[in-house]
Amino acid sequence: MNTSIIENLMYNQLFLAANYDLIISIAPNKDIKTRLHNFSADCKNNATFLDHFYQEINNTSFYPLLQKPVFHGNFKESLLWILNYIENSYRMFHINGYKKTYSEKETKFKLNSTISTDENDTFYKVKLTIFGEKIETYKFEISIVGIFTFDMQEPIDKEVKETVINKNTIAILMPYLRSQVSLLTAQPGIDCIVLPPFNINSIF
Repeated sequence: MNTSIIENLMYNQLFLAANYDLIISIAPNKDIKTRLHNFSADCKNNATFLDHFYQEINNTSFYPLLQKPVFHGNFKESLLWILNYIENSYRMFHINGYKKTYSEKETKFKLNSTISTDENDTFYKVKLTIFGEKIETYKFEISIVGIFTFDMQEPIDKEVKETVINKNTIAILMPYLRSQVSLLTAQPGIDCIVLPPFNINSIF
């Protein structure tokens, strides 16, 4: 396995956690601070999960030197920067890692998403499903669902809102979906799959 992929994934998770921790201090209310804290904790847990596989390969942990997080304007601007970072990091991994690591002859993957909302367009239900098949070995289907809403004091631009709903919600769910794929395939006699992120823009 190419350990540089795991290293890059761990770096991104820890860097995201550091940025979430930073903007908690300027979050507009307690509820948003709690959500950001949970996002940060999830990223750190993802990094710990990935380090487990890294240790099995290298017999040591990976401790990346992180770039110092900084504010990118006000809270809204800083949060949008984080969302753009998530999207861009997925695109980078797809170009640099995915095709080299999992060829179509070994394991095939297909992603599908559905997005629905209530009658007031207040809550958005996003369902992300991955279908996997390793020829003559196994097939699997995993789905994960997230409920999203906007809790901003200032009006949100329509284009920005559509990007967040159609792209960034999926980007947020992807780490959880990848973790479930790894947990499912971490069985005796099966090569555990650690998926690098997919190119969200090219798929959805």
